Amino acid sequence: ATGPVLSCLGGAYSVVAHQSRIICTRVATGEIGAIHNAPGPEERFVGLAPVQATRDPASECARVWACTNAGRVLVLNTNSTGALQERLSTASRASIMAMFGVGAGEVWTVRDDGLAEAWRDRSAAPDVGDAALVPERRFSIGSELQLARRAGRAVLLLVRGRELWLAGGRSVWVFDTQRASEPLASVAASALLSTQAPPLALHTVAQLALSAHDAAITCLAADAGRALVYAGTDAGHVVVWRAKTRERVRTLDVSNGERDVRVTALACVLDRWLWVGLASGRILVLDVVEWTVAKEWTAASSAVTALHVDWTALLTSRACLQVASVHAGGSVFFWDGALLHDRLDRELRRRTPAFAHKREVTVQINSWNIDALKPDVLDSAERGFVARWLGAGGSAPDLLVVGLQEVVDLESKKMTAKSLWRNTTTKAGHARADISKRYGLWRRALEKILQRGGAFAEPYRAVACQNMVGLFVCVFARDDVYRRVRDVEVSQVKTGMGGLHGNK
Repeated sequence: ATGPVLSCLGGAYSVVAHQSRIICTRVATGEIGAIHNAPGPEERFVGLAPVQATRDPASECARVWACTNAGRVLVLNTNSTGALQERLSTASRASIMAMFGVGAGEVWTVRDDGLAEAWRDRSAAPDVGDAALVPERRFSIGSELQLARRAGRAVLLLVRGRELWLAGGRSVWVFDTQRASEPLASVAASALLSTQAPPLALHTVAQLALSAHDAAITCLAADAGRALVYAGTDAGHVVVWRAKTRERVRTLDVSNGERDVRVTALACVLDRWLWVGLASGRILVLDVVEWTVAKEWTAASSAVTALHVDWTALLTSRACLQVASVHAGGSVFFWDGALLHDRLDRELRRRTPAFAHKREVTVQINSWNIDALKPDVLDSAERGFVARWLGAGGSAPDLLVVGLQEVVDLESKKMTAKSLWRNTTTKAGHARADISKRYGLWRRALEKILQRGGAFAEPYRAVACQNMVGLFVCVFARDDVYRRVRDVEVSQVKTGMGGLHGNK
């Protein structure tokens, strides 16, 4: 994908907008709920904001505001293709450059001329009727917005409901949206990033001194519980401020020697974790209590454009806290937001010596394309060859995996089609029975050789067998190992015909 990728998340849906198309996807199933296109041939979406739910958490993000470069504001349903062009009563003719979902049913717009307006969605204001919406509040940040644009790409963020933080280049302005349009504080990043506070050495984080010449701010995030504001930079650093005093707390280097180290997205989780997305597609989770890196991995090959915390999932049947990463390629990935599985895994590993003993096991894998050969037609010499083939590894392994290909005649279009489509006709039923019988014959033939010590001195017993079209895989365990095997689970992964059928 080229151009900006806009996104929002909440309730049952994730919404991604790119150029002239918006795709709404059900979080639980990954199915597409709706696709919306921009009304005009040359229009593209430039702003996206969810309408936050007033009662039911599952209805979060059920309605979305979207604006186009032609000045249209659309209200979209995420579970249908229904769309309504909203009428806003405003004195400004400037285009909308950013939108935010703020509080229940409230949406904020910021225009190119610096006019910011707060609107109440019709779902939260039923008395409005068909009349044009009138802003509940409006204020201007025009002069500061011009300064921010001169310095670099403007970044906007609402913090703790009443403050609007504006960042451009290496400068930050903080506005009180309920009192006046004058900034509460106007600070230069060069002062905030001074070396008055000594840098703190972190685990896998190095070089904490941040130069004022290469620290253009790229994204912002707020931690309401700890009253902190984080700013990502082009240099791969994260700057931490106290939201109330505007005091710099520390600067973190998350570049780790990579080439494309620009911090492109930030998200705060449970007053404990700071999620950091990089232009390289890498994601880091920082523990902001211990100030260490709790986890890092490469999520995708494209840049992380946004990180969304799905709080509503805790109040739904999913009962989990998820973080979604949106990437420049248009893909969306969902992660364990609180790192619960990682913490459980670490604790399980710590306690493992108390209830388990680990040792290495040897595994031998045998593979053979049998060209639809039936085991009952083998003579004694050929059965001896099979035994020698199974025991070709020499010493008896703990586990023996036997993989056979073309157990059925794949050249027979009739046989292959019946095994694929699995019709309910009588003939198809007989065909499936014949195929199952063929697998059973080979399983019994292998068991007969291995149980009697034909391949090894020690007998083997079958642990699990699976088949798919012409493929057959069977896992055997040496008799002394078999007695320790339990809780066996097997699954199939279909790779043929778009994941619908088997394919060797």
